[in-house]
Amino acid sequence: MTKKELIGEVASSANMTKKDAEIVINKTFDAIMNGVKKDGIVQIMDFITIEARKMDARKGRNPKTGDEIDIPARNQLFAKFGKGFKDFVNN
Repeated sequence: MTKKELIGEVASSANMTKKDAEIVINKTFDAIMNGVKKDGIVQIMDFITIEARKMDARKGRNPKTGDEIDIPARNQLFAKFGKGFKDFVNN
């Protein structure tokens, strides 16, 4: 499902215009992204937990040349799906 299809689905099931549904979906995504950036984690019970974990700087190797390179510190995103969502998909 694409974002455009999601907007259409929300609009038809909530009896709203596609423009209003797009605003709601965009604001929801913005809130999730801002929550992960600010708090490091967003947890929606029985659906998904999205977490940003700090990864330290480290040394790595260029697989093509074998040269050692510096990999800078960064945040790595992890997602864990809730039991309710897993059960829904599997049944």
